[in-house]
Amino acid sequence: MTKELDDLVYNSNFFEIPRRVSDIIRQLNANKEQSNKFSVYLSCYCEEGTLEYEKHGNYKEYRKKHSPKPVKKYK
Repeated sequence: MTKELDDLVYNSNFFEIPRRVSDIIRQLNANKEQSNKFSVYLSCYCEEGTLEYEKHGNYKEYRKKHSPKPVKKYK
């Protein structure tokens, strides 16, 4: 299951839009009872800087972390 999650995070555009844990479980056809494990895995991706999250009430939405666009400097 972690390999499939790695593929979603690193090798797809799945996280280009914000995703909840329930979206990931549905995408991977996983058991709903594994939602806590997925939350832990997603937190690890956030710690390494690959994903970021936004908290909405009692749930989080995860998306790919993009480096900010460089600011164009004029001379």
